[in-house]
Amino acid sequence: MWIFFQCVAEAVAEKGLRGLAEMVPGGGLMFDIAKGTWEKYRSRCKMDKMQEDVQRMVQATPEEVKQVAAKIAKQVAAEEIREQVEIFLTQIPVAAQKSLKRADDPTGTSLPANFSLRSAEDVAKLLPATLPRFKPGDALPGRPGWALERFLGGGGFGEVWLAHQTQFRLFRAVKFCKSLENRDLVHEGAVIARLISQGNHPNIVPLLDAHLDCDVPWLMYEYVEGGDLADRIRQWTKLPATERQHKAVTALEVLAKAVGRFHRLKPAIIHRDLKPANILYDRNTGQLRITDFGIGGVEARNLIENEKRGFATKVGRLQTCLRGSHTPLYTSLQQREGKEPDARDDVHALGVIGYQMLTCQLDRGVGPDFAEDLKEASVEDWLIELLRRCTASKAERRLKDAGEIAELLSKTAGVSTRSLDSSSPEPLKKELANHGIEIDFPGMAAKGDSRAEVRQPTARTPCKLHYEADSYADVRQDEPAYLHAAGIGKAEQFLSKRAPERIGRWKEAAQRGFAPAQHLYASCLAFAYGIGQNHAEAVSWFRKAAAQGFPPAQSSLGGMYLDGRGVQKDDVQAVTWRRKAAERGFAPAQVSLGAMYLEGRGVPKDDDQAVAWIRKAAEQGNAMSQFLLGALYAEGRGVPKDEVQAVTLLRKAAGKGVPESQYVLGLMYADGRGVPKDEEQAAIWYRKAADQGHEDAKKALRRLEK
Repeated sequence: MWIFFQCVAEAVAEKGLRGLAEMVPGGGLMFDIAKGTWEKYRSRCKMDKMQEDVQRMVQATPEEVKQVAAKIAKQVAAEEIREQVEIFLTQIPVAAQKSLKRADDPTGTSLPANFSLRSAEDVAKLLPATLPRFKPGDALPGRPGWALERFLGGGGFGEVWLAHQTQFRLFRAVKFCKSLENRDLVHEGAVIARLISQGNHPNIVPLLDAHLDCDVPWLMYEYVEGGDLADRIRQWTKLPATERQHKAVTALEVLAKAVGRFHRLKPAIIHRDLKPANILYDRNTGQLRITDFGIGGVEARNLIENEKRGFATKVGRLQTCLRGSHTPLYTSLQQREGKEPDARDDVHALGVIGYQMLTCQLDRGVGPDFAEDLKEASVEDWLIELLRRCTASKAERRLKDAGEIAELLSKTAGVSTRSLDSSSPEPLKKELANHGIEIDFPGMAAKGDSRAEVRQPTARTPCKLHYEADSYADVRQDEPAYLHAAGIGKAEQFLSKRAPERIGRWKEAAQRGFAPAQHLYASCLAFAYGIGQNHAEAVSWFRKAAAQGFPPAQSSLGGMYLDGRGVQKDDVQAVTWRRKAAERGFAPAQVSLGAMYLEGRGVPKDDDQAVAWIRKAAEQGNAMSQFLLGALYAEGRGVPKDEVQAVTLLRKAAGKGVPESQYVLGLMYADGRGVPKDEEQAAIWYRKAADQGHEDAKKALRRLEK
């Protein structure tokens, strides 16, 4: 087995150190490696064995891949390039999975029925686009305490790594711009500063840090898990045309609103590299989020120049097309000619993305017969005309900016199929005509028939796409409010107040697959607020949200296993689910996992592990963890006894309204522990806790007042 790895390693090693250093993504050297691999592979492996070999490769665990890559690199590569060969091999399964993703397997971990390797071109589709310069474990230049953990992808711009901060377990995506000039990035830095000054936007991945004064400049972004728009498009392939159009229109409106906001700044901020690979799907929030705002123009210019100079081969272009990352497919004629940035460049890109969403063809841009392609996909005439205006070759014929796309979609998408006596299409026709879009709606020519049907898009009908969270902005605001209440022990108070009026909305959004709503609705079922208590159904909803990778639901599911509500009591399963959420940085799960280590529930009792997890949550400002850590310092459990530190932490939690912390802080003042003895201060804190119903605080207050 692993013959494919062996052949790739030999082909890479034959190029030597100089050849590897000059590797250009999608370029001739990559094809030479694919060709060398194919010649070796077909001489050593029969067709059926090839399928078995590739199948095993894409299903292997990262640990297994790493071990095999190290072993093979040691066997075939000279010492000077052994490390580079090993790194290249470890990236193959991820690259192959991206190429194998499709509607019936969005993970790319299985082979399609018609899979076969018959040429070097087929082999090239399974290979990484470039050789990473860095390796796991390398320090992040210029930022002590940060290390590179996992290679996420690469291309003409450089490479992207998952980096983590070792002390606080913070995870970020770091983009190394090894093919870009520092002066370009410094120029774009001014754009980025303006972008940041506008505040966070739910559909933009924020830039958090940058280091431009080093050999390889880098930019640090929030790490977004969940894949990208190209993955979503593949999943739509087998959907009915009406449902696919619905999803495409909703997504396009979300994207156009986000981009349009920055187009209307003075001066405008233009992205210039919009493409499916730069539009991420955030599994935690259900949002589509655009990345590379601020440096898109530099990257696009670099990739276009490579294309002009012939650095990209046919195979390289096919690789990037299949992954939704081939920039030239989306760029306007003016951008390819090197003209100044214009909002209409982004309008063109959005038009191409809209076309791809509707046809599910990532390897094609808009051509002369794109309208016929869309008609064959049963796309509405008004939408075809809208995309025609977006992708016109002359900039002056396009819509003026992305905001105009969003406004049109908002107005047209609200009109469903209906009879003319309930709503005339004339206002809609007029609105479209104002933007140069002339459409004769079906039914308009019906002679004197006032009930002629006007078939228009049903794009505002609620749909099941998780990322269509824009329709549930109100629900998205409810979830953090609930989590805040839960973080200070007031989850039930929040639900008792909000659930009666909001549960219908939460249920509706939950049924559409929106994870935060599933968590809220499940919580109502678990605690019997606004609806009858049903633990089994609550578990079902928690599980659905947890399956989407939503940390609050993972933590809550762990709680159901811990208490045996709706499922058989299982401390080990409780630990498993809470650990999933804790490892993703969810503070309430971190403090809960720490408490389980303190008690020895589902895990061996371990005070050190307990303190480590509780401290992670406390460093995020989590109130309950600050209370618990303060109590541990007061007791000297898992940490040196330090009553002054205990009071500091207890005061933080008490100030956030945690009644348990208010009560214990009162005890510290009453006994003079960590602070001078002060019965007046003790009474103040007892009273705060008592006002929230804390029984021990009420008793302590009565004793003090005697």
